[in-house]
Amino acid sequence: MKQYLFGIAWFCDEAISNGVVSLERIDGLFDNDTAKAGQEKYGIYIEQPCFYENTRVIITMPSQHHLSALRQLLHLGYSEITIIYEHAGVYEERQYDFSPYHYGKEADCLIVLYLQHRSYSGISAIEYMLRNQHITLPSGFQVITMGGKQNETEYYYYAAMADYFITERDGLQVYGKLIQLWHGFPLKALGHMMKRFHSEGNSTTNLWQRYDYIASYGQIYTNFMCACYGTPSSQYWTTGMPRNDLLFVTDGKQNLQKIMPDSAGRKIVLYMPTFREMEHKNDLHLQVDGDADGYLFYWEDFHLKRLEEFCRRNHLYFIFKLHPSDASKVKTWWTSSDCIGILTDEMLADQCLYEYLNAADVLITDYSSVYFDYLLLDRPIIFTDKDINCYAEQRGLILEPLAFWRPGAVVHTIDRLENEIVNAVSGKDFYQEKRRTLLPLIHRYQDGDSTKRLFKAIVKDAKSVGEEETCDVPV
Repeated sequence: MKQYLFGIAWFCDEAISNGVVSLERIDGLFDNDTAKAGQEKYGIYIEQPCFYENTRVIITMPSQHHLSALRQLLHLGYSEITIIYEHAGVYEERQYDFSPYHYGKEADCLIVLYLQHRSYSGISAIEYMLRNQHITLPSGFQVITMGGKQNETEYYYYAAMADYFITERDGLQVYGKLIQLWHGFPLKALGHMMKRFHSEGNSTTNLWQRYDYIASYGQIYTNFMCACYGTPSSQYWTTGMPRNDLLFVTDGKQNLQKIMPDSAGRKIVLYMPTFREMEHKNDLHLQVDGDADGYLFYWEDFHLKRLEEFCRRNHLYFIFKLHPSDASKVKTWWTSSDCIGILTDEMLADQCLYEYLNAADVLITDYSSVYFDYLLLDRPIIFTDKDINCYAEQRGLILEPLAFWRPGAVVHTIDRLENEIVNAVSGKDFYQEKRRTLLPLIHRYQDGDSTKRLFKAIVKDAKSVGEEETCDVPV
């Protein structure tokens, strides 16, 4: 197999001088600089990149040009590609075989969904909407999903080939345009707004400014996220959040009955507190977001048997949905219960939590932003916040007055909790007007068409920019 170097400049010189590239094994040189074409270096003529059979290409460029160079070579038809890396003056080569990875070459625009965690995932929702034909794309647009546990070769392939890369995580390096969906509305402080945020050495702002577009609920969400992450408002597309489309097209109660048969025919009470973040320092686990366990026992005089008796008496099914790291704390509570369940990510399997959320007749939460999405269902919400002062002191909240932004009763005792649940399931909805006042402030759109709007924006953007098959790589 012949070998060609791609990128003939200082980095290539350094790779050769450091011994990671041997000129004795090199048959040709590629460079995008037309002025170099036909010139000779290392005793070999420089050519414009083109395709040769049975040839491996070695990318000899700095890391910021790897994906654009890789994209160009893949479009030319190469699959055997080596990339030279440098870190702290140490050079190394990694060989890749991209032949197992491909997509329809007839596609004018490739959109990659980067699915890392399904539980609260807008990516999972987009998959659902496409799979069930709730949305269709124009010809020439192709969507593939890449899992969060892919190998390095697969990631590099799609990171280079995608024209649009949709994610809910940060820190990704891709060639195409990067779209951030994020997974919540900021009631609790994020980024710059966190009490413990330190600007020195913090990359938060740089990470978020890398996104080409960020999906938004509406103007208030955009304002808050700009404050949290230092982003300009021009980055935001007000489309609504795709995960909320599932509230309009799924049968949550039917889905729930498949994994919790005892829930059939009962009113569903869903308890979803937010995650309490731990900080690890010198082998010590320091609680930095409220009380470590307090939110599991928010209500004074709480007893499991009392909760069970209450649920049986009122024909209720009570579900805990906790962060995966906290689920084990209440696992034993429901193993023998006919009216208490715990919904784990393992039980969700290949489904998203939002395929179950509309099963809930009542939602109980503290600072989880899930209640902003639940507003779309116009159903009762109950709040509980025993560690509110601790949480606000350690992390911070960015909405005030809280009484306005939380349209529901705030309870601290089991007696009050039971009373509010009974009111909610019996139709005594005292907070409906407050919810309906808040709804348009959070959601510009109150339908199930967020995914449609997102793809409409992508199609419009792709057509306005146009697709360039040749990707020039500065060297």
